[in-house]
Amino acid sequence: RITMFPSSSQRREWVFADQETVTAKRVDVNRLFKERHKEQGSSELSVDLTSSVFLSAADELKLCGWYTGKMIEIAGRFAPPPPRAVLGTAVMYLKRFYLNNSAMDYHPKDIMLVCLFMACKVEEYNVTVEQFVRVLPSDEREKVAEYVLRNELMLLQALRFHLTVHNPYRPLEGLLIDIKTRSSILSAQIESLRASADQFLSQSLFSDVCLLFAPSQVALAAVVYSASSAKTDLTGYLSTLFQGSKQEGLLLDTVKTIQSMVTSSIQSSDQEAAGIQEKLKLCRNQELNPDSHQYRQRLEQEENGVSERS
Repeated sequence: RITMFPSSSQRREWVFADQETVTAKRVDVNRLFKERHKEQGSSELSVDLTSSVFLSAADELKLCGWYTGKMIEIAGRFAPPPPRAVLGTAVMYLKRFYLNNSAMDYHPKDIMLVCLFMACKVEEYNVTVEQFVRVLPSDEREKVAEYVLRNELMLLQALRFHLTVHNPYRPLEGLLIDIKTRSSILSAQIESLRASADQFLSQSLFSDVCLLFAPSQVALAAVVYSASSAKTDLTGYLSTLFQGSKQEGLLLDTVKTIQSMVTSSIQSSDQEAAGIQEKLKLCRNQELNPDSHQYRQRLEQEENGVSERS
């Protein structure tokens, strides 16, 4: 049974009232990491905690945004290319994960691959983990495959097992078909509108609109933005669509807000991301770093504990 967005877990649990609420959650996650490690001492980190080495919440957000771009790049290496919904779902998983977890615990370079692999499964882009890692450098494949499989359950728990994601791609197609049906004049311009709207949705992955608005609203914002860029008049279509509804003004204000958020979203430069990652080397929780001795030691202890109980 297909769940519609208004009754979905996405609407109930993962759409927030405003940007301030989302930002506050990220700040809290960052603060809790710092407090936890200051209380425990520096045994899990590689520095003296008296120095100011922690990432800020803004640093974490920038790093996650940069790895969003890397995830898009990796997905582009698959053949055949995955449906757009795979990327939309993977990015949503990544954003949800870091609303409750710090990049200083879980590096985005690792988690984004778990998110992408999970999204491939959920969106029925059939790929085995062996096929999945083939797009990566050969010396990374075995380690990544092991990490992805080991951390699938952890990701599921972080997402509260809410795996279905309503993306704006289907609503966009519905709107374009509706425009074509209602207006013979606009129907000739559909493909040009589609190309620009697709670019808008791709750019939206670097913003928080998926955590704040319904997919249909994001799709409408993409169409209106595309039409405006092409100097195409949608006034008649929008009037027919709203049919004098009192909600027209509110929805158009929402569309403007979405457009502003998307067009102002900027991916961090490689240089900025490199600087943040250098800082992360000092404050990263080594027990959760798959390249560290502490991580391997922890896994051995867990495996020995399982063996003893069995």
